[in-house]
Amino acid sequence: MFRQLSDGPRGRYAAKVAHDPEHLRAFARRPWAAIEDAKREHIAARYREDPEAHVARVHALREHMRLVRPEWPTPDDRAQDLSDHIALKALIDRASRRLAHR
Repeated sequence: MFRQLSDGPRGRYAAKVAHDPEHLRAFARRPWAAIEDAKREHIAARYREDPEAHVARVHALREHMRLVRPEWPTPDDRAQDLSDHIALKALIDRASRRLAHR
């Protein structure tokens, strides 16, 4: 697997890091929650700047996935997505009720 990464300058770095235990430890110790928060904020900022461009990127990503995995989304993927949306809707409804009673 790592040999495939070794093509080109970035690949050589990835292959070196993959075999260096200290690099692996440093990678594991990264502030993952902060990174996830920064990614989420970046995406939200892009959406606020240009919602139509954001939606276009989402559609392009979906089309890419369909090219990579034509069976995507599977019935199981769709069922999980529906379940997640129902759970999110319940949370939004609960928050809305609490805010209405303030």
